[in-house]
Amino acid sequence: MLFHSPTIEAIHGMRLKSGLVKAVLEKKIILNGLEERITDTLNTTFRSIQIGNDSRLYRFDRFDDGFQLIPIHSKFPIRTDSQPEKIRHMFAAARRLGAWFHHDLMILYKMLHVRLDS
Repeated sequence: MLFHSPTIEAIHGMRLKSGLVKAVLEKKIILNGLEERITDTLNTTFRSIQIGNDSRLYRFDRFDDGFQLIPIHSKFPIRTDSQPEKIRHMFAAARRLGAWFHHDLMILYKMLHVRLDS
């Protein structure tokens, strides 16, 4: 989602407390073609995860029904004014998506009719 410019432009300035559901309902561009974008970037995503693990940027913590990526470095890179506007918007969008997914993921599953098999 953070490599989709229309999504970044749609959410980078939204209030952090708005929530993922509000963003998806108000900014339809977020979901337009999302499944295809995810499918198109799967190889790159998995390769990036492998490179990050090999570079010791994070570690895997396995538990009964899955795993979690835990950053080894405790701080997110500092945003500076010298960064291009596009990068500043990506940081802002990433912050919002992270907070929203943390709170609203199950609601989004219901909205998208995603079934979780256990």
